[in-house]
Amino acid sequence: MITPHRARRTVPPFGRAVAAVTATVLGLTGALALGTGPLAAPASAATTAQLPQCPAPGEMPGIGNLPAFTDSNIAVYAGGDYSATGTAAESEGLLVVMGDATFDKAAGGVYNVGSAGVGSQITPPGGTTMLAVGGDLTVGPLTTMDVGANVVGGGNVDVGGSITNTVPLALNGGVATPSMGAAAVASYTSFQDVITEESRLLAQPAGTPGKIEPWGELRFTGDPDASLHTFTVDGAALTSLGKKVSVFFDEIGGTAPIVVNVTGSAVDLDAQSFFFGTTQVNALSSPELGNAASRILWNFVDATSVELGENDQFMGSILAPHADVTLTTSTNGRVYVGKTLSVLGIGGGIEQHNYPWTGSGPFTCLSDEPGGFTVTKNVVGDGADLVPTGTEFTVDYSYTAHGTPVTGTLTVTADGTVVNGPAGLPAGTVVTLSEPDLPLVPGVDWGTPSFAPSDTVTIGATGTVAVRLTNTASAQVGGFSIAKALTGLASDQVPSGTEFTVAYTVTADGASTQGTVTVLADGTVVDGPQDLPVGAVVTFTETDLPTVPGVVWGEPSFEPASVTVSDGANPLVTLTNSADAALVPVGGFSVRKVVANAPEGTVPAGTGFTVRYSYLLEGTPTSGTLTVTADGTAVDGPQNLRAGTVVTFEEIALPTIDGVVWGAPVFSPATITVGAGTSTSVTLTNTVLDTPSGGFSLAKAVTGPAADQVPDSTELTVQYSYDLGGVATTGDLTVTADGTVVDGPQNLPVGTVVTFTEIDLPSIDGVVWGEPVFSPAQVVVADGESTAVTLTNTANAEPAGGFSLTKVVAGTGASVVPAGTEFTVRHSYELDGAPVSGTSTVAADGTVVDGPQNLPVGSVVTFTEIDLPSIDGVVWGEPVFSPAQVVVADGESTAVTLTNTADVVAAPVGGFTIAKEVTGPNASKVPADTEFTVAISATVDGERTEGTLTVRADGTVVQGPADLPAGTVVDLVEVDLPKLAGVRWGTPVFTIDGEKVTSVTVGAGQTVAVTLTNTAHTADGGLATTGAQVAGIAAVALLLVGGGGALLVGARRRRA
Repeated sequence: MITPHRARRTVPPFGRAVAAVTATVLGLTGALALGTGPLAAPASAATTAQLPQCPAPGEMPGIGNLPAFTDSNIAVYAGGDYSATGTAAESEGLLVVMGDATFDKAAGGVYNVGSAGVGSQITPPGGTTMLAVGGDLTVGPLTTMDVGANVVGGGNVDVGGSITNTVPLALNGGVATPSMGAAAVASYTSFQDVITEESRLLAQPAGTPGKIEPWGELRFTGDPDASLHTFTVDGAALTSLGKKVSVFFDEIGGTAPIVVNVTGSAVDLDAQSFFFGTTQVNALSSPELGNAASRILWNFVDATSVELGENDQFMGSILAPHADVTLTTSTNGRVYVGKTLSVLGIGGGIEQHNYPWTGSGPFTCLSDEPGGFTVTKNVVGDGADLVPTGTEFTVDYSYTAHGTPVTGTLTVTADGTVVNGPAGLPAGTVVTLSEPDLPLVPGVDWGTPSFAPSDTVTIGATGTVAVRLTNTASAQVGGFSIAKALTGLASDQVPSGTEFTVAYTVTADGASTQGTVTVLADGTVVDGPQDLPVGAVVTFTETDLPTVPGVVWGEPSFEPASVTVSDGANPLVTLTNSADAALVPVGGFSVRKVVANAPEGTVPAGTGFTVRYSYLLEGTPTSGTLTVTADGTAVDGPQNLRAGTVVTFEEIALPTIDGVVWGAPVFSPATITVGAGTSTSVTLTNTVLDTPSGGFSLAKAVTGPAADQVPDSTELTVQYSYDLGGVATTGDLTVTADGTVVDGPQNLPVGTVVTFTEIDLPSIDGVVWGEPVFSPAQVVVADGESTAVTLTNTANAEPAGGFSLTKVVAGTGASVVPAGTEFTVRHSYELDGAPVSGTSTVAADGTVVDGPQNLPVGSVVTFTEIDLPSIDGVVWGEPVFSPAQVVVADGESTAVTLTNTADVVAAPVGGFTIAKEVTGPNASKVPADTEFTVAISATVDGERTEGTLTVRADGTVVQGPADLPAGTVVDLVEVDLPKLAGVRWGTPVFTIDGEKVTSVTVGAGQTVAVTLTNTAHTADGGLATTGAQVAGIAAVALLLVGGGGALLVGARRRRA
């Protein structure tokens, strides 16, 4: 996902709207006959002088009678056949038909070509071609064709095939020439390519959409400051209106050309009125009709069928290079049709008034003034926006005039301004153009210059040849790529697919843009944008670091830190993250035994008592056991429990001692909350009661069809439970299948209720155990009695299955756990409704261990982990079983994986501070900013490290190293006492809480405050003496933290 990388410079839209065309209309003079023929008609004389020039944009004439201006360009073009029928009346300007042309007015009468009785007053020069037909020309029997009326010299007609007419042609001094073949339209063969390319280029800008109202209104809103207005409208939507439309152009300024790109393959538009703002401009009496019509061009981009009408005044030039076009309306502008053009008069006369388009390109007016040429620059390509509009380009030209070679240069600018070359060149003059030197524009490579229509142009007898010079500006671009690198002790805990987000900032030309790139932990190289401008500077930051359990991220590092973009280069940037182990604060507890009210010698000192401790490990119940002795020795429980863990205690399997009846066990405190770096002491008190007692005994009975498969020595475990003074107490007994009677405790208080469950049923091939049955189900202890209890197990021969266990150790501390470390898993299930449990032991090395394989099919087995091992430097996360439970299947042993996360324990750390105190008779002579140097040294992780701290006489507290391991002893010595006039220093004294010291011992989570006192005595005229000198003390990085402490650079380390 890549964001934009630079702001685009604004280029005038018209500067790129029209690209190179394949040809420009040149030499539009007709073929002159050597004499008059049978088709010639008498000449007529214009009553007023016609100017041999084009009207200026903005000064177009309105509708009038007599020719006033000259235009040698094509006014109406049909790439296929042409027909004018019905009430069609006139086609003003040069009419070119590449196929056959038919003029057949239904009621007869005159059809004007070239000039009109009432029109734009802009006609071709007298004596030139006004109608060129590539095929046959047919004039209806009632129709009189009048060519070049009111134009001095009339108009010529050039026909490739035959001319069929009944009424003689009125040529007004011109000549009609049939059977010319291809020569009749040879000058116009490239015009189809011209209109096709120009249509494509004009359609390239997106254009502002027009708004179509259902009541028949089409409205376009422009920018008054634009040099070219480009709009777009959906032709299908126009067609579907099915009614006459009023067209409004708003906010379009005074003279800028207007392009309306009409999309769709079939368009039917009936426009009845046109408005510029609130002024209607299509009325024949409107003084703005000519100026308005010459500004508008309708580009039917992809239409194959266009119908315009009916019987109105359509405003603007019509460009439809792929369409068959039917006109049932008068037009005001150029009409350029790629296929058949049908003019069908319905009602009033249909006329094509010749108003040249004022936009730049091949559709403008060509005057009858002495010949010349113009050059305009067009910059295209992906680097066009990097070229300032005022960039100058030099064009060389050369030609021969009257036998004399002429050379010169023109300077054109990137904004597309038209630049005039020499004027008054004789017809036939050949001008050669070249662009020898292209300007140096930062970030741009230039392509080969392209002149259109060519770099060699021939000046026609009339008009000015427009040359467009196109330069392709390719942006010099480059980019960068990024890859991730991981370091640190926990780097192997980061999954390879972990995503990291890199934000980059691209600064170019004073503007900045941003984007992001996503890279993976596996180091895959990822490309950033490859189209950045040359010279842009790219900087990087890392955002939203992912959360990975057990990992703490260090400061990200980019190499290199920034990239300066160069052409075609893609330098690799490496983002390094240190994945450090997340240190977990931990603590623990210890338990000691107190035996109360026991006669001396009754309870041996070595008597063991079993304590079960329980806690939640990230929501999962976890437990373990430890044994304490009657002598009161404190026994540590696990010391790697997470700080904040709540631990509860219970006593199980109280020892049986003759003559001793135990009271309820009491734990003090009853629960603990684990503190970071601390071990809470817990006391378990057992009181010997002077009360009657009794007990019970157990014997095993095995029945069922598979009883003979059970060896007599098979051991089965029974757990007995009772309340002792309101405290739940349990114990275990082991009985054998041969029925041997085993005594339980005989010192239970009279009235105690004892219940029984069977655990750890043995796994015997061919035997599936049924529900265990105790008889009696419970015992009420009686004075001096031992109640006999029988446990009956049914050994069945039924389908059975089981499970196996495997241990996986993960996390940042996994490497610290020895492969042989054992973990205990308790499995639980119901046997015919009776709860049964057992244990299995698995090792950290992942060895598969089978659980019982003789569980009845359908049994649901669940798992818990107990007695997690205590390993220095490791704190356990929540155990996870996969699957969490097993449904036993016939003959199958389901594999279960137990995953434990081993995190790294946070080492207890601390630090110290030092402050200076100056005393003595001359203490006032010691400036407050006087500095004193203290040498510090300690052994950390088996290595001796040394450094210095600088303290000030004003008593500012200076922080020493703040993360030294608890128990570290730091030696302190003051060195290089400052020399001050009139001051003699006494022996420096370090104190902690007023007690003299020479070292400080770091406490866990503590910061020890040290005071260094110096006594300033009178100097007695001699030189000041200094304190103890310490030579060769090298500064080392003792992780000094702020506070003004100066830690010198250039550490050395030595062995202690």
